[in-house]
Amino acid sequence: MITAPSQDDADLFDRFIRTLLGVLTARGVDMAWAGQVHHAMTRAGLTGVHTVRYAESWTGGGYGCMLYGANAHQQADHLRQAGLTAGDLVRLHHLLQDRALSVTSYPFVSVRGQRPTDASLTDTAAPGAQR
Repeated sequence: MITAPSQDDADLFDRFIRTLLGVLTARGVDMAWAGQVHHAMTRAGLTGVHTVRYAESWTGGGYGCMLYGANAHQQADHLRQAGLTAGDLVRLHHLLQDRALSVTSYPFVSVRGQRPTDASLTDTAAPGAQR
């Protein structure tokens, strides 16, 4: 949470995101997976493995808050079972459209690497030598 129109709104968003992440975890989403990919790719023999982690602010009414709204809609039954009320979800829907709201995005993680070529696995020639 970065800013919200009121403390009650900040509390609602905080409860929503904590509940959503709990629901997703309970349904099998591995929230730690992205942090394990770099090591897994290295262990698999990829070279030049590089990771970028990124997060940004999302403003009410914008694409990011629309994603949170879609997630709330998709998981509404589970969110209610986990303790949010129908009234909370209606308030959240309106809050996510309020330009006075600014929240932190989901963290995005990008990992890239290269599969070694046969030449790079067996290349023992001196630099500049003919092959």
